[in-house]
Amino acid sequence: MDLAVNYWSREAGVQMWRDWPEDSITADLAGMKALGIRTVRFFLLWPDFQPEPFRLDEIALQRLGRFLDLCSRHGLSACPTFFTGHMSGENWDVPWRRGADPYTDPFLLRAQAYQVRRIASLFGGHPAVACWDLGNEPDLVARPRHADDAESWAAFLKGEIRAAGGRQPLTVGIHFPSLAGDNGFHADGMGRVCDLVSMHAYPFYTPLCPGPVDSFRSTLLLPFACRLTAALSGKPVHFSEFGLTASWVSEATEGSFMAAALASLFMAGAAGAGAWCWGDFRRPARPPYNSAPFEASFGLVRADGEPRPSALVWRDFSRALAALGVPSGLGVPAALEAPSALSEAPVRPPALPALPAPLPAGGPRTGILAPRRYYEALEIDPGEFAAAAFGAFTLASGAGLDPCFVPPGAPFEDYDLLIAPSIRERGHLYHEDWERLAVFVRKGGTLLCSYNGVAWTGAEELFGYRVESPRRCDVERDSLRSSRNVTAASGAGNGAGIGAAAGVRIADGPEEVRSGDISGDLTGLQGERLLLVRPDAAETLAEGERMVFLKNRFGNGTAFFLNAPWERVLVRDPGPFPAEAHLLPYRIAAASAAAASPKHNGPTLWTSWNVRAGLRKCPDGLALVAVNHHPVSGSLEFLPGPAGLAGAEELFRHGRVEVTSSQRLELGPSAVWIARLNTAG
Repeated sequence: MDLAVNYWSREAGVQMWRDWPEDSITADLAGMKALGIRTVRFFLLWPDFQPEPFRLDEIALQRLGRFLDLCSRHGLSACPTFFTGHMSGENWDVPWRRGADPYTDPFLLRAQAYQVRRIASLFGGHPAVACWDLGNEPDLVARPRHADDAESWAAFLKGEIRAAGGRQPLTVGIHFPSLAGDNGFHADGMGRVCDLVSMHAYPFYTPLCPGPVDSFRSTLLLPFACRLTAALSGKPVHFSEFGLTASWVSEATEGSFMAAALASLFMAGAAGAGAWCWGDFRRPARPPYNSAPFEASFGLVRADGEPRPSALVWRDFSRALAALGVPSGLGVPAALEAPSALSEAPVRPPALPALPAPLPAGGPRTGILAPRRYYEALEIDPGEFAAAAFGAFTLASGAGLDPCFVPPGAPFEDYDLLIAPSIRERGHLYHEDWERLAVFVRKGGTLLCSYNGVAWTGAEELFGYRVESPRRCDVERDSLRSSRNVTAASGAGNGAGIGAAAGVRIADGPEEVRSGDISGDLTGLQGERLLLVRPDAAETLAEGERMVFLKNRFGNGTAFFLNAPWERVLVRDPGPFPAEAHLLPYRIAAASAAAASPKHNGPTLWTSWNVRAGLRKCPDGLALVAVNHHPVSGSLEFLPGPAGLAGAEELFRHGRVEVTSSQRLELGPSAVWIARLNTAG
């Protein structure tokens, strides 16, 4: 896993290439090396490097070469970012663009090709260069008129870099608006071009995370965005930007956020993680920091170079990865041979380092179904899909599951539990997807679906209801209530983290385990779409004035149905989320899937709602990663395991962590723990 940092000189900021404070830059690079940073992502400010369409500034090129030499001297890899026109809330455009479209205008494409070919020919063989980045959130400088334009632009410039000898992996620095809207840079299109896909996300910039930055939703945003980007793009994801400003949060909160982010991205399978940014800036009166003063204090180190607590988190995390033998960096080819012409066969970039494999942790293998037409569904903004997907990811995580996203066409038989959240009537799932889901359930799978307009000819049989009518909800609030306990049959010994606090827990043996009463409020229902249904073969687990939660045995499996857009409505609620009652439908579905899934070999992890945990098989041992995603205490139970937690070697700790027995771990508020387990015996 690559540990990276985004860099401007603390002394000069965005004016680095003009001022060139080499002593300060050298000190910065030495500080990065001391913290275990492997890769420096830095920025070629467009007007500084290309003052005229077909002339590059020779002094800037010399300083670029010197910067790469300094990176090599300090054992750091480098990721140059071309065409940097947007930075920290301000834009620096080249005056000769004159408003033309950089993605389609032939003159501008020729000028951009001139820059990348010249720089790749000069530095494509430099030992420090590990990756090329075509832009820093380029839609904020010029938004493509169509996603095809952005994809064609990236493919064209990639070909120019390859032709000039740059064989390193290529990416484009896209950000969360590529998932929550249509900014022209689609994750699937970037996946068709890039060798790895970048993602940037900041909880305080999205309405999906209205709570504090150390709360459950906010700390889940990064692993959510990582896994959704991976599913849509089909490529490894380098989470190359995230961070907090000391102007908005305490340094202690910043450290907790960084610890949760790094450990969560490791569990999510990220190819890398990049802090924004290296240091606070010594001249905050300069643009862009004069117009956005909070941007001057995002640093891992302060303006005087002293490390913040968050910097020590990165140092300790890098040591933990090294102890586990996890490959660092993105890899640099030993030899580079440029093709002689564009007509030659495309050059395959070096393979990215293999990531540690996740291991089953006792719970049902869970997938959230990604929409077939995430960006192209008629009348549906991608932001609606993103909200439903984030709500499902949050609820599944709170129910103790470790969900990934299932891209269109993926095999369903790889999962025990599939979640179809707030499904729309068009563009979300196709008829053939529903037919495959029916086969999946009939063969023993578990499906949890919530309504937001979906209609399929086989739905009545699959979910065991009879349709009465769709309608718009005319109440602001409704509750799911059950007058009895709902049971879930045991028998498999699975069920990672299905919250014991709510009474849902699967244990070995044939007995049934009670889940407790359902009592879940939904606010913000006014105007939302509901489907009025009458249970037929289905069992009614809970109901309200407008809502109903059904369970239907279908073949050898089980289908659960919520007649309201549960996830989409809940994720918009600014109040505490998830509450225990919000999780119960997911916990019940998880318990059902756990009981039906095959018994696995190895340990089972039980967690409280706010703790996520996972096992990873690393080159130098088996790692247990536990993250408390909320500022309240939580716990983890480890069952049975050959040695449990006895003799576990602690490699990383942030916050209060106590191993109370060989089977139980107590995590204080926002605590994170990584240990190498003793697998002997």
